[in-house]
Amino acid sequence: MGTIGKCICYGTTAEPLQDEHVVPYGLNGPWILREASCPKCAAITSAFEGSVLRGFLREIRSALGFKTRRKKQQPKTFSLSVTRGEEEEKHRGELIARLQKTDKDAAARLLNRKAEEDKKQ
Repeated sequence: MGTIGKCICYGTTAEPLQDEHVVPYGLNGPWILREASCPKCAAITSAFEGSVLRGFLREIRSALGFKTRRKKQQPKTFSLSVTRGEEEEKHRGELIARLQKTDKDAAARLLNRKAEEDKKQ
């Protein structure tokens, strides 16, 4: 997108400036503001994005094949909680990220089949 040459939060130009993604890399963000973040702001942004991207968005990002700098740490399975009425059931979903990327209908069929099996029990 171009070089900014100053911190987009504080306007400082004295410190070594770092690049800043407009949309986080972990959400497939392709746009980068060059030299747009001072070290203090970069640390804050990195900590926040890390807690979100490796927190509640982790499984979703993995299933959809989003970019990551830590491929070996991406989950291959995830827990699934289903609430029926007032009861919450926890399932260990064997939903593989590769299947989600290549055949979302097949992944949905697997989850539906599991739900049908649970009904019979």
